[in-house]
Amino acid sequence: MIYDDLRAIQEKFGYLPADQIEAVSKRTGTPVSRIHAVASFYPHFQLTPPPRVMAKVCMDMACHVRGAGELKRDLTQRFANVSSRDVSIGEVSCLGQCDGAPAMQINDRSFRNVTTQQAEGLIATALGGVELPHLAPDPRITGLPFDPYSGGEPYQMVRK
Repeated sequence: MIYDDLRAIQEKFGYLPADQIEAVSKRTGTPVSRIHAVASFYPHFQLTPPPRVMAKVCMDMACHVRGAGELKRDLTQRFANVSSRDVSIGEVSCLGQCDGAPAMQINDRSFRNVTTQQAEGLIATALGGVELPHLAPDPRITGLPFDPYSGGEPYQMVRK
């Protein structure tokens, strides 16, 4: 129940203001320390106002092999002179996009096969207050090219 309350607060404010945590404490009878423990445990909860753009590069193995380290380094250099209140470049573990590595997340939107130039453009778009595009779903793959039964009657050898 606390988790759902915190999620709703963060959705409304963009982070978890102290007065809102105290209100949850009073309403539920849960000590503030316990609510704070839940909020600080989950990395997607923010206890302070976040920057306008939070860019996180996936650093798991598939993304690492496909250049995530270089992508993060390039973005960090590119936005080094921008205020930390405006842009934060960080890391995240597995975005579930291993087949589209390197992947990154910008303000909770995931992107695949990202180049430095694309990432810079997306960050600039978010800084300008324009809504970022949604990740397009991959086309559904049906049938496998190595299917031993394609074109023939299934279980033909068993029947013989």
